[in-house]
Amino acid sequence: MAQVLSIQSNVVVGHVGNAAARPALERLGRRVWTIDTAMLAYHPGHGAFRGEIRPAVALRPLVEGVSEVGGFARLDAVLSGYLGDPETAAVVADAVDRARAAAPGMIYMCDPVIGDFDAAGAGRSFVRPGVAEAFKTLLVPKADILIPNRFELGVLTGAPVETVDQVTAAARSLGVATVVVTSVDCSDVPADRVDMLVVTAEGVHRTGVAKLPRRFDGSGDLLAGLYLGAFLNGRNADRAADEALALLLPVLKATGGGKDLDLSGLYWFNQTPARS
Repeated sequence: MAQVLSIQSNVVVGHVGNAAARPALERLGRRVWTIDTAMLAYHPGHGAFRGEIRPAVALRPLVEGVSEVGGFARLDAVLSGYLGDPETAAVVADAVDRARAAAPGMIYMCDPVIGDFDAAGAGRSFVRPGVAEAFKTLLVPKADILIPNRFELGVLTGAPVETVDQVTAAARSLGVATVVVTSVDCSDVPADRVDMLVVTAEGVHRTGVAKLPRRFDGSGDLLAGLYLGAFLNGRNADRAADEALALLLPVLKATGGGKDLDLSGLYWFNQTPARS
């Protein structure tokens, strides 16, 4: 069974960061180890902040500990998400380098959590100053798979992302083998739909789902976990997108009007969605 190291935030109440990615990966047959870059009582979308951002100095011994027990040699993938602090990028980069040295076929998937577009279409960042630059300089160049949303792609590239063609061009400019762009609700995408683009050297795979009437905290973290799990199962970048969305949608529908994702929707399938 494949092993994944997931380095991102965690919450006590709800499903954000590792609390979303871990169940997703386990649902798809992965063993998961987690390093929490932040430990919060709940997502700040509830209206307050309770918990702590863990500094890089507190995370480095955890990476060292994984190394001491030979853990990096057992990894099939490293997934990183919310950093909390710019200095944490160097900790993630060190973990990726150690994993690659010990397990050369290991996959690194980077979810560059920076911000998003709000309901009115205005961009908003929810990370500390320097985090976006840390992603751009330290982690994006190491990634085998990058999974930004449309806003994050624009921040990383400085390029326009208002049309599907612009999103595709921006993704290609990063030089990453596989760029999976989520939340693609551009001007040339039907208003009742949100798309997902998988941009590789072989071409562009476009898939999507009907747009739901509300936003969901943690859905991006859940989707990243589902995508990585599906990719590890089949090593097909395009098919992984279709399978991840097929598992994501029941979760969003089951969540209804609540603030926190209802992951019971992950188990509405008896097995991984059938591949076409």
